[in-house]
Amino acid sequence: MNSSISLYRQLDSIQNQPYYRYLLLDMLGDVNELSILHPSLLKEQFAKEHIIPIARPELNYDLSSCPHLICLALPNQSINFEYIQNSYIEAMQERLFTKRYVCSWLVSELAPTEMADAILQNGINLGLLVNKPFIPFYEPFLLQLLQDDNHIQVGWLKKYLPFAKHYFYLDVSAKLRDATYQQDENLSEWVFLSDSIPFNLRENKNIFYLYAEYVDILSDEGKTADDRTLSQLLGYYQKSTKRLSNLSDCYLFTIYCMRYGDLSNNSSVLAILKRYDNNEIDNFRDALINLDENELLQNSDIGQL
Repeated sequence: MNSSISLYRQLDSIQNQPYYRYLLLDMLGDVNELSILHPSLLKEQFAKEHIIPIARPELNYDLSSCPHLICLALPNQSINFEYIQNSYIEAMQERLFTKRYVCSWLVSELAPTEMADAILQNGINLGLLVNKPFIPFYEPFLLQLLQDDNHIQVGWLKKYLPFAKHYFYLDVSAKLRDATYQQDENLSEWVFLSDSIPFNLRENKNIFYLYAEYVDILSDEGKTADDRTLSQLLGYYQKSTKRLSNLSDCYLFTIYCMRYGDLSNNSSVLAILKRYDNNEIDNFRDALINLDENELLQNSDIGQL
């Protein structure tokens, strides 16, 4: 089934029709001025009270740059399929863009102004975890990191999204996901976060650029990323930052791990890291590149490439 039709049927289902249905757009992203999703055309089609800017603390001086919540349908109203189809296509096309215009499709009991306030407060609450005024958790890539990487308490994100009955977004592997999905219905009232969550909040931009670079490498070899690629890449990148401080070194170590397996226990790589820590070599990158492939395969499971 066409995924935009599947999304439409979920949003317009009997179960979800009693609620508001929303489209969340990030005005820091780009969209063709002829698209029905362009702000100027949206203002012609939707009432002013159904287009609500979410005033990010660091951007509230310029609401036109803040994310906008579009109320696609009131309770017991049907959604115009054209907006679902066009937003889904746009989301597919911009999966590897630095800034994505289409963020998510939401179902909620809350009216537009209340919903915008709840999203704003959620970004502020997440910011407290890393001493920032606001976390743009609605950015699809960051949301995927948050949803996937708290192994202490899988499904934790639902607790941070109480304003949404459903929170649909498109991840980097083109999979339509619901951030409110929770396998364990008996999730504790207390939310326990692994150390990787603050790490991901701080490092999400670096992780995105690393992922995009790796996807390019796969493409050059006629291969594609799958729905496990990001989690594998993230695990190796987290390991790299514990031993290396230079970002390009971390990138190279991570990509080598994807090719040759986990190199954190490889004797030849450990020897290089020890020499690097003792200032016996100046350039970790050159030392790693100069290793023989047989040395890299030693004590390693074969990676994805």
